[in-house]
Amino acid sequence: MRLSHDVCGEMYLKLPEYLRGVNYELSRDSRNGFFQEHKRCKGETLFEYYSRPENKREGDTFNDFLAAYRTNRIQWVDVYHTKHIVDGYAGGDLLVDVGGNLGEDLDQFSSRHPGDEDKLVLQDIPSVVRGASCHSEVQRMPHDFFKPQPVKGARAYYLHSILHDWNDSDALEIVRNIASAMKPGYSRILVNDIMLPPFKPSRLATAVDMQVGIMVAGRERTEDMFRELLEKAGLSIVRVWRHPSSVTSIIESVVPEVAPY
Repeated sequence: MRLSHDVCGEMYLKLPEYLRGVNYELSRDSRNGFFQEHKRCKGETLFEYYSRPENKREGDTFNDFLAAYRTNRIQWVDVYHTKHIVDGYAGGDLLVDVGGNLGEDLDQFSSRHPGDEDKLVLQDIPSVVRGASCHSEVQRMPHDFFKPQPVKGARAYYLHSILHDWNDSDALEIVRNIASAMKPGYSRILVNDIMLPPFKPSRLATAVDMQVGIMVAGRERTEDMFRELLEKAGLSIVRVWRHPSSVTSIIESVVPEVAPY
């Protein structure tokens, strides 16, 4: 599925000239790169640009693209054993989908665990949450993940294709905001992203790496990069979940319990 004629056509025709002008060094500033130069929106992220009312048509197309990208693949519930979320659940919010777009992944979860929809939370920017298509009982919550996480002590917080959209310092801020809301030893954070192997990454993985680098100054990461990022946020990796047919992996992390003296 194409984002739009502009994004996939006219925009990329201007990419070679842009890259020559920056000596082929991609920006790591999400507010000042190729997208901002093309759209003349310096100082805005791609997501802020698409959320403006005057850009609603482009924004709707972009969100439809994200929904298709997330669903036209191995479902995350086939990569991660979601019973690990339900087992040991002690009440309150069960699963918070941070930056969850239209809520497709929450519907995948509820298909495995029906009856708990009112314990699920969809978070995204207001314009996206208003168009959510997930189960009507799912809690809709406008939220900026660069601000403190308002849902405290949930069983699980889920990030699907979020961290790859941001440079290391921004990604660390996103994770720290969630980690500060987690209950040590109980809550977990699930990062669903492409994980680059040290050698011979797939064509799809490198293509997405180039795409996010050009459009949002993001990057795909290796397991070591994720480990360093998560540990800086005070998290400990429990397990990396993989599926032979999935391009993405799911990293499960917790805030360790402090051992008593």
